[in-house]
Amino acid sequence: MKKDKKKKKIILILFLVLLLIFILGNATIFFFFPDILTGNTIKTISASNSVYLYPSEIKVDKDKNFVINVEINSSEEINKVQFELDYSNIINAVKVEQGDFFQQAFPVTSINKGRIVLISAGASGRGEGSLFRITFNSISSGTTNLEIKNFKAYIQDKEVALDVINGKVTVN
Repeated sequence: MKKDKKKKKIILILFLVLLLIFILGNATIFFFFPDILTGNTIKTISASNSVYLYPSEIKVDKDKNFVINVEINSSEEINKVQFELDYSNIINAVKVEQGDFFQQAFPVTSINKGRIVLISAGASGRGEGSLFRITFNSISSGTTNLEIKNFKAYIQDKEVALDVINGKVTVN
C-alpha cells in the first residue's frame, strides 16, 4: 500500500514538472515572438549587413491601411541610400515618412503606381534603424511581393554592400 502511494506521488510530481516545462517553454516563445498569436504579421529577424522590410509578411483585410518599415542593419557607416520598392496594384502607397536611421536626413521620394523611388542622405549612421515608414492601403484581394530593387548604400562615394530581404503582402 505504501508502495502504491509512493508511486502515485512520483507520477504526480513528474506530471507537474512536465507541465511546468511545457508552460515555461510556450511562455518563452510568446515572449520572444509576441506577434505569433495575432496571425497578422510574421517577423523575419534581420541578418547582419542587410536592408529588409518589417514586417516581412503581412496579412490585411481589403480597404485597410497598414505600415511597412524599410529597416537597415549595417556594421559599416552609411550616409546615403537609394532604391526602388516595387509592388502590384492590389495595394497603393499612401504616404512615405523618414525613419530614424539618419540624423538630419534629406529624404527624396516619388510615389508612382506600383513603385516608390526612395533616396535619403544625412549624417552617417551605423547599426540598426528604420530608413522609411510607408503607409499602404489595400485595394483588392490577392498577394503581392514587395521587392527592393537597385539598392545602393554609400559612405561618401564608396559603395557599401548590403543584403536585400524582400517582403510579401496578402490582402483578404
